[in-house]
Parts: sequence; structure tokens; C-alpha cells
Amino acid sequence: MRFVFTIALLFGSASVWAQYYMDVTTKDGERILIPVTNVDSVRIISESEYNTPSGSHNGYEYVDLGLSVMWATCNVGANSPEEGGDYFAWGEVTPKETYTNENYKFLSNNIITKYCSSSDQGIVDNKTTLDKCDDAARYNMGGSWRMPTLSEYEELVNNCSWSYITRNGVEGYRAFSRINGNSIFFPITVTPDNMVADYWSSTLYESYPIAAYMLRNYNNSGIGAIQRYISGSVRAVYSATTNIPTTMTLTFDANGGSGDMSSITIWSDDNSHSVAIPYNIDIIVRKNYKFIGWNTASDGNGISYNDGDSIEITQDITLYAQWEELVPLDEAFYLALDGKTVKLTESLGSQAETSYGALVNVMNKEDIPTEKIEQMGMVNFNFEDYICLQLTYNWYGFGLDCKYYIFINRYDYSVFAPAQFVADIDEDLVTSLLGSNYGPGKFQFANFEGELDSQTNTLTFQNLAGITVSAGNANFGTDYYKIEFEEEAQSPLEAFFTSLDGKTVRMTESVGSEYEAAYGALVTLLSEEDIINAGVVQDGFTAADYIGLRLTYNWYSYGVNCNYCIYINKKDYSVSAPSQIVGDVSAEIILNYIFGTDYGPGNFQFANFTGEFDTETNVLTFQYDAYINVSVGTGSFGVDYYKIEFGEIIE
Repeated sequence: MRFVFTIALLFGSASVWAQYYMDVTTKDGERILIPVTNVDSVRIISESEYNTPSGSHNGYEYVDLGLSVMWATCNVGANSPEEGGDYFAWGEVTPKETYTNENYKFLSNNIITKYCSSSDQGIVDNKTTLDKCDDAARYNMGGSWRMPTLSEYEELVNNCSWSYITRNGVEGYRAFSRINGNSIFFPITVTPDNMVADYWSSTLYESYPIAAYMLRNYNNSGIGAIQRYISGSVRAVYSATTNIPTTMTLTFDANGGSGDMSSITIWSDDNSHSVAIPYNIDIIVRKNYKFIGWNTASDGNGISYNDGDSIEITQDITLYAQWEELVPLDEAFYLALDGKTVKLTESLGSQAETSYGALVNVMNKEDIPTEKIEQMGMVNFNFEDYICLQLTYNWYGFGLDCKYYIFINRYDYSVFAPAQFVADIDEDLVTSLLGSNYGPGKFQFANFEGELDSQTNTLTFQNLAGITVSAGNANFGTDYYKIEFEEEAQSPLEAFFTSLDGKTVRMTESVGSEYEAAYGALVTLLSEEDIINAGVVQDGFTAADYIGLRLTYNWYSYGVNCNYCIYINKKDYSVSAPSQIVGDVSAEIILNYIFGTDYGPGNFQFANFTGEFDTETNVLTFQYDAYINVSVGTGSFGVDYYKIEFGEIIE
């Protein structure tokens, strides 16, 4: 900077001198007028003399500005006044690559864990000034160096004149002491947050404790506050009257686990030696064990502490992680359920309380289609630590068979399910759900949250149900479910027919109006063994896939007591019935009602069955050929057509 001095002649009284000024013009054209009465002397000095440090402490130089503390000539982590040095979040003592809300040391799930004065925002400890263990200047420079308090920054701002300058090619602010003429330089640099570097104080912003005070240097020197997780520079201060303190360290031992919990250092001149134990949120872990707290003895026979507890540090202390061995989930329990239907309850609220059945399949990695694994993003997933269940159920009775993969951790019983497509959905169902025809689509679940109660074997979970169609996506909101694994449940279809077991329902012969007649058909449920013996099981299905019904009724009121077995597939509701002998026919009935001549007794049989079951109305319609075998041959009576209204009990 070049100065041009215009010096007034020294004569006359003080009142005369009050009319004169020292007129200073800088190289960039700025003009500064200084009253002569304010000038004691004028001296031309060199740049090196201008920036001469006043002394050093613990290997770091400082400048005496005539204030209550000495100010370091460089930022923490810098080797010259022009360097930016290291950046820190408030209360952290080491730099990071990124500075976010999520990786801030004193924030867990948006709860402040230290330095908090509001119960609405975190754990209240009413600490308003950084402990030395959390002071980046003390940690990195040692000795009696520390970060400035708010009042010390205010003292600096109020007792210095500030100018924006370029020093050795670096822009920044010079603080020029009005007390003794010494100065320090604050460089402006760009932090990892792409913010102009500001300088942290050690003082909390009490009215909003997620923030702390700073010297804000982005346009004019002043005091402000900013959120604590943001990166900023640190300029240290030192008081010659302060003795160099001793240190005490709180160390965390994984005690058989893995991971590293940073130690905490306390200085003897701290106002408080009380420290809140950090939360061990998956920092120190041990496979097949659950973390249950800390203890001053490795065997757990010392003093126990939990995350967040305060501990008084008066000497070096080591806390040992304590573990509880986890008993792996009983895989045999789930294997016993493989292929069975358990109780599934949609539990949004009592008015929507409805019982469903969920088919359980225990899956190995090899059982899951490769494309399904890729879709769920689980290519490098460790399946060995999980029990994988495929649950198949009908979404709200819409005929949409959802196949949903859920993973249960064998050791800590945690439950998760990645977002996944669970079913294809046809155009008719899309139309019924969305109100117009968007074409076929895919049904999907996402945002899974759930937990397993290993004592009751009950799984509760929720997920967001959605559909992807040709015109875009549609969400149906959140579904809430409860699965009671121990209770094998009937499907809604089974439950319906179970309620009819042993009852007589309406059966109508419906070949035409002139033959319209009401009959009664007694309903009897068949066992799986009966179904297997009937030979109706198709390839790829088991007897458990069918509901077997024995219908007992009087054929045309001729006194032929027919026992006719029909099988309804639980999955696709298709209906089948093999050819079968359904009743004995006496010689008297043959003589009086059928042939008119005594052919002897015979057997009545049905064959060539076709039919369908309407799940909306619970009506079965079918037809078959009726035959009778007698001693001289076989007689056919043509085709019978029937309708059974299962919902209408007549007896």
C-alpha cells in the first residue's frame, strides 16, 4: 500500500490544530482523513516488521493486541497466516471429508446429545461453553491454547479496526488493534461446504442450541451464529496467566467386539469434569451379540453405565463394552411352518379388522429368482445371517396374490424387507382400483417397517402399497399387518366352508324353469387324505391346495341318496370332480321310478363334470352326466344342471 502524507505546519493553539487533518490516499484510491489532534507520531515500517509476532506458546506464535488474551497468528492446522488450515464442526476436534447433519458427533436421530439447553431438541445438560475435550484448538495445539469465547470475539471486534486486504495473494481481513497498533490476519478460504470460512467461538447459541456463535467474515467482520455441524475455521487464543493443565482420558474398549469409539480427553482446568457417554449406534459391534452398555471392568463387575449417562472424570478411565449373547432364532420353528398358512390380520384399526391367511415359504438364496434378488438390490447380501420368508396372500381380497419377501436377522431378530414388486396386476383390476383403464401393471410394496416379538412369534409390520401402470404410479397408502406365526389359520375360503360343515344349503336343479325345484344339500368337509384318495390333485399342487366338499342330496327325490365329492382349488377357485359312484340303487327304485322292469339293484354314478365357483356370491354352478349300472347293463339319464347357493342355509 502506498501512502501520500500531507503534514500540517506545527503552530498555533490546540483549537487551531483541530481544524487540520492527516490526508492519507491509498494506492487503490481510497482517501482516509485522520484528525491531527488524534495523531501522536507517524512511522513508515516494513511488511515483516508490521507482522512480527509478539511471542510463542507451546510452539505456536501469537500476537499481543492489547486485549485480555493473546491471539494466534495462524488458523489451527495452518503453517502461515495466509493458509486456511483445517476445518471443524463445532465441538469436533478432527477434520472430515464431509460435514452433514447425519455424521455430526453430537446429533443422533436429530436429537442433540451434548451442549443442549432445550428438552425439545435434545438431552439437556445446560453446557454453554465447549469442554476442553471438544475444543479443536486445545486438542490440536495443546498447552493453554483454546478457542475464543463469544465475549473475547466481541472484544476483538470492538477494539480493532477492520480492513479487507490481499496478503501474499490471499484475500482476507486485517484486525488492527486500536490499543497498541498490532494486527492479525484472517484469511478467507472455501470450506468443504463451499461456504466462505467463518471462525468458531467456544460459545453455544443458547436460544437455538443446534447452533453456536462465530466470527462471520463473509462481508464485514461481526458476530453471528450457524448450525454446529457446518464446517468452519478455528483461530486459537492463549492467556499467559493460565497454567498448562494436565489431561485425563476416557477410553472405550470394544471388549471382544469390533469398531472404534473415539476417546475423550479432559483437561484439569475444565469447568466441569462430567462427560456424557456417547451413543454407541453401530460404532462398536459384535456379531451374534447385543450391546447392552458399558462397565469399568471387562467382566462387568465394576460400575455400569448406559449410553448418554454422565461420568465424572478425575483420572484416566477405560470403559469396556458389555455384550449379551444372542440365541439364534429357531429355524426349525419356521421350517415347520413351510408351506402352511398362518393367521394374517390387517390391523389398521378395529373397523378394518379382517382376518386373512398368509402362506409361509422358507426360502434359501437358491430358491429366490436371480432377477428378484437383483430387483431388491441384494446381490452381495449375506443370506446366512437371515431367515428369508416368502409370504403369499390376497391383497384385501382383490384376487391379487402378493408374494412378499421378508428377512429376519437370526441373531438380533431385526426385520426388514426391501422395496419390491410383489404381483402382476391385470387391466380389469387396475380399472377397478383407479377408475379407468390404464392397462396392466405391477403391484409393489416399499417403506417397510417391522419388528418380530420372538416371545410370541408375532410379526407386525407396515408398508406403502403402490402400483406402477402405463400412465405412471399410484399409491394406496400404508398397510398395517400382524402375522401370528404359531397359529395356522384357514384362508377366508376355508373359513367360510368350515362354518357350513354339517349344514344343509340350498341346491337348485336349474336346467330350465319347468324343472326348477329346490333341494337341500348337506355339506361335509373332506380331509386331505380323502382328497388324495380321490385322485383329483393336479400337477404342481398338493391336497392342501384344495377344499374338498361332500354334498349329500336326494337325486330328483327318487330316494337315491347321493354322496358326491367336489373339489375347489384355494388358489384359483377352479372346480373339479372325478367320475364317481355316488349311491346304491335298490331293485324297488329301479322298478318303480326308473326302468319299469325289475333289473335288480345297481349303482348310481356321475361323470364328465364341469363347473365354476363364484367367490363374490359363493354360488357353485355345475353339470354332469348321470348313469346307473344294473345287472343287465348301463343306463344314462342325460345331463343334470345344478346351482348351489352356499351362502343360504336352509337347515
